[in-house]
Amino acid sequence: MGAAAPPLPGTGPLLVSCVADAATVYVDVRRGEDAGVRIVAREPRDGRVRWWRDLPQAGPALRGAGPLLVHEARGELTVLRATTGEVEWQRSLPDGTRSLAAVGDCLVLEDDRWLQALHLPSGRRLWTTRRGSRPGGSDPLGPTAGTQPLHLVDGTGLRALDRGTGRELWEFALGAPAQRLLMEQGTVYAAHGGAQGDLVSAFDARTGKQRWQRSVVRGESAGCALELLGLRPGGLYVRAARGGRRGRLGRESGPFVAVLDPATGKPRRQWEQPGPAGGDTLLVGDRLVLSRPELSAYALP
Repeated sequence: MGAAAPPLPGTGPLLVSCVADAATVYVDVRRGEDAGVRIVAREPRDGRVRWWRDLPQAGPALRGAGPLLVHEARGELTVLRATTGEVEWQRSLPDGTRSLAAVGDCLVLEDDRWLQALHLPSGRRLWTTRRGSRPGGSDPLGPTAGTQPLHLVDGTGLRALDRGTGRELWEFALGAPAQRLLMEQGTVYAAHGGAQGDLVSAFDARTGKQRWQRSVVRGESAGCALELLGLRPGGLYVRAARGGRRGRLGRESGPFVAVLDPATGKPRRQWEQPGPAGGDTLLVGDRLVLSRPELSAYALP
């Protein structure tokens, strides 16, 4: 049966968004004109509710970071335990400060001039560094023995920072990047748009050397219509929110999920998304979960 939750207060239309980790779908539910939000954790196979929690302010999408979830709203950070929804810690942020990325056990915050990292389990500050700073204005440091890179999208670039100090190790200009990165076995994957269309690129995590680049949607793009969903054995799953002209006949395709070879970027399979183009598409375990028109799960293509 799962956990029972009372009806969401208010009378406005329901607005729903979703994020996921390896085993759970987290649904953000709010009323259009109301300030609060309800976080609902659901089992991806049958939709069963595991837990729910009401928070006083709605904000941007949740960020998942292993055993923790990060909720940000109007200058307030709330970190929840992913297994139970219990509050781990809360903190008020200075004006103009916002969360940029949750990577491993680090939460990176930004304002117009500075980046800072917090230890996610405790909220303790790890380091603060000026945005784009390099020692003495020099070139990036590059990897050294024992350095643990932390990768994030900052503006239009992919940056690798020293996890211990925040010093820049390398940077690669992406143009119009998607915010989510994936990393596995020493490779960082990024989606980005530009004059060549919407692309996926793979980089050496330590050095920043580009290993491959693959066009997923052809045609010049002002932004990026791609989202990296996740990695499974032999497959990098990428969602395209819009189609492009593909194949010899130049057929227009609708929203789809492409499966690429993680080692080479070569396309392996493509799944045409059913239903409306809007909403979220999540990769959870061995399922693709769509949030619209209702929460639905499909076997992986």
